[in-house]
Amino acid sequence: MSYQAVMNCYRLNLVCALILSVAFTTSVAWSSETATKIRIVTGNLSTGTHQNYDGGEGARILKGLQADVVLLQEFNYKSSSETDLLEFLSSIFSGKAFFSRENEPTDQIPNGILSRFPILESGEWEDAGMPNRDFAFARLDIPGSRDLWAISVHLHSKNLVVRRAESEELARRIHALPATDYVVLGGDFNLTSRENEILDVLAPEVSERNAPTDTNGATTTNMNGKKNYDWILTDADLAAHEVPVSFLSAKAEAPQLNVTSFPNGLVFDSTVFPALSRLNGIQATDSRSPGMQHLAVVKDFLVPAQ
Repeated sequence: MSYQAVMNCYRLNLVCALILSVAFTTSVAWSSETATKIRIVTGNLSTGTHQNYDGGEGARILKGLQADVVLLQEFNYKSSSETDLLEFLSSIFSGKAFFSRENEPTDQIPNGILSRFPILESGEWEDAGMPNRDFAFARLDIPGSRDLWAISVHLHSKNLVVRRAESEELARRIHALPATDYVVLGGDFNLTSRENEILDVLAPEVSERNAPTDTNGATTTNMNGKKNYDWILTDADLAAHEVPVSFLSAKAEAPQLNVTSFPNGLVFDSTVFPALSRLNGIQATDSRSPGMQHLAVVKDFLVPAQ
């Protein structure tokens, strides 16, 4: 599909960006005169037997984590009509929210981006190695003079040759983006460890500054706890603004003394998270519900308003 055709597919969704007044505790994204804190979450969080989000567990996790930008895989919900997808968006975000999703008939398990920030343009880059999905991208209008390019991917699960070709194409595409903008690449890379040639191919453009962990220090994201499937990689400019992922207590008294913090980012597992009551609506079993693909990965950035 041509770039213009892809843009036409998305235009209606972007014009109809959701505006809601659903009650919610707090929004992670906040701005001052000097900086904006942005929480980025990636997740292949579909459940059940049909690779979709109908069960509600994935949406509860994303809402509870108070994501500002979500890089989503297997983005199917009910019939995946515009009405259904806006309903899914409304279950995660309060206030204004926007989404972009692959929309070709062959995209059976599409990638997508959800965002509190307006989407200036979006589309998909062809993944020649996968017949049922491509690489989804969106340029986000974050506060300040620099935009954020968010890219959501789901690399081949078995073929290393194909994964290398995918990573080479992604590196080429990212290299062509405006050098003055920020870039985040995230998703299901289907990698078994943190030492991998795919990361070496991508490293000149995007990389991981710190390995996120769960409460017990594990970095793995698959269900048996043995593989590093899911990643958030950033360009050097955005990486310089990474900060610990923290969850403040809802208590009014001395909230600064009631912080659950992960200095290198978070691999979220609801079954071991120590302060689940701080995460609105997440159930203890959500991360291990039947058919759950992987665990979510969370990174926070304090981006200067320049």
